[in-house]
Amino acid sequence: MINGLKRGDRVLLVDDFIAHGETATGFIKGLQNNDVTTVALASYLIKYFQPGYNKIVEETGVQPLRAIGVDHISTENEIIPSEPLYSNNYNPTPTP
Repeated sequence: MINGLKRGDRVLLVDDFIAHGETATGFIKGLQNNDVTTVALASYLIKYFQPGYNKIVEETGVQPLRAIGVDHISTENEIIPSEPLYSNNYNPTPTP
């Protein structure tokens, strides 16, 4: 048992940001080794120009979700954001 989790449990992990992916990868692998399923990993920010996102996907099979993505930070510290995941017209209500 890990912090009250037991074999067969399913969890949603939340991280503030993903850069190199070491923390999330280690945590997910630890859960997997104890037969706990990570249903999703949600992050406020993912730095796509660093290896963390790919590391997590490749080593754990979990594809992180995010609120904000950063594709690049220029030498002048200009942040180049990723495309939004959803448009302003996103409607989660299914149509009949």
